[in-house]
Amino acid sequence: EEEDALLCSLDRIFDNAIVFNLKGKSYRGRKLKVVNVQVDNLNHEDK
Repeated sequence: EEEDALLCSLDRIFDNAIVFNLKGKSYRGRKLKVVNVQVDNLNHEDK
């Protein structure tokens, strides 16, 4: 139960997230791996 509560809390951090996606030439991130995730709004009903 404690682990479930922690995972739920960590999940909530991303409910109100601000994501910056920067593009351009830079020395930093030359070996950068990019993962893009897009989620559409879903109508969800608790059952």
